[in-house]
Amino acid sequence: MDIHDFFPSISHQRIYKFFRRLEWAPDVARLVTRLTTAEGHLPQGYPTSPRLAACCLETAGVRIHNFCRQQGVAVTIYVDDVILSADHRARNVVHLLKRALREAGFRVNPQKIREMLRPGRQEILGLVVNEKTNVPREYIRDLHHRLMAAKTRIRLGETVSESERQYLKGRIRYLRTVNPHRATRCERLFRDIQWDPGEDA
Repeated sequence: MDIHDFFPSISHQRIYKFFRRLEWAPDVARLVTRLTTAEGHLPQGYPTSPRLAACCLETAGVRIHNFCRQQGVAVTIYVDDVILSADHRARNVVHLLKRALREAGFRVNPQKIREMLRPGRQEILGLVVNEKTNVPREYIRDLHHRLMAAKTRIRLGETVSESERQYLKGRIRYLRTVNPHRATRCERLFRDIQWDPGEDA
């Protein structure tokens, strides 16, 4: 499930109060609040926003983790995504989770609550997590297609931009963090492409 408007729902007043709870001097708390907020709230895209948002969510997070542990449910909170994992259906946990978030000043986006049951594909944050973590097959097919297309274009005398080459390299490196075997095959194909001399994956 997804927390609705996660960063915009955290106001600059809330960030200021957080810094004051750390016993920062008022002028320091105000300065850092101005540096880490925009238009009255935490902005999306600032490198500081995820960590500050996590701090604001901490109280509700502890309550959610404790309750889920009692119910035999594993919970993972990643930025604005809340993921529940269990061998049984956990609808009572979902209701408690919604209440805890509401009391902490957050709302769950009802359009983004998904229940994924076996044996169907369970995909979370762009990763398939049924038996072991993997990228979707579509990711590998698309990457292979792009590599073959680049190889064909270069063979025909066309140029492939440096940004596109770096984009492909980045996707292969991401794949390696999840599925090293598949990444090795893509790296081999990347090296077969006649890029500038000395370039490789």
